[in-house]
Amino acid sequence: MRKKIEQAVDRLTEETGIDFKKYQKPGIVEKISDLTGFIGQAGGIMFRRYAILLIIVAALCAWFYTKGMSLVGIILFFITGLLFTAAAGTALGTKKVAKKAVEDSVGVVMLMLEVVKEVRHDITGSNVSISNLVEGISYGVFIPSVNGIVREKLSLLAKPVVFVIENALFYFTKSISALFDKSADEISEEKLQEIQAQTKDDNKFEQSVNSAKEKLEPLADSVARKVTIPSKVLLIITLIIGLPILFIIYKVFS
Repeated sequence: MRKKIEQAVDRLTEETGIDFKKYQKPGIVEKISDLTGFIGQAGGIMFRRYAILLIIVAALCAWFYTKGMSLVGIILFFITGLLFTAAAGTALGTKKVAKKAVEDSVGVVMLMLEVVKEVRHDITGSNVSISNLVEGISYGVFIPSVNGIVREKLSLLAKPVVFVIENALFYFTKSISALFDKSADEISEEKLQEIQAQTKDDNKFEQSVNSAKEKLEPLADSVARKVTIPSKVLLIITLIIGLPILFIIYKVFS
């Protein structure tokens, strides 16, 4: 996903002539950090899933020992259980983190739209579409900033969370970009006939922004469903493969 996002921002920079990355200022990064409270909770969410599954595996191994299961079988079951814990814990943890990430992403996207206003003011007179501005700011400023915050706060657990937030903001961006295009088409030209050209553009832009903001909350559910798909798939695969293997080990060595 990261390579895809980098290619997108390079393409948008070339097409629009706007250096989107220059808007990645310390003040913006600080505001994004304040809006992404889920990052501080992500480590705990992931750790609890790993811990619960590991305790279950260890308890089963202890019970098998009391039942006379061979030491080789117990060791093999524990090692396989560790792999199962890693996969299932990651799936369950990222699923929960994804939901929290989408909730916080609403606030991040609201801030992103304010930055889009700033960029548009800087390029007054340009015919760059609002959807291109939204995608450029998202890919060039917000997603890299959030990724940096995640890596700084979570260290070893950063990778799955980065995957989640990249996808959440990517889907949000695509949806908001489409909303801007649709909103621009739906605004009645008759309502703007008596307004001068520049004011007309500004009014149209504000209406597009307001329309997009109103639809952020409903979009969250759709984005959450998309972002949690990889976690659900990983969990299903883990259960289908892992549980039979653990059962076979138990039956063979018990």
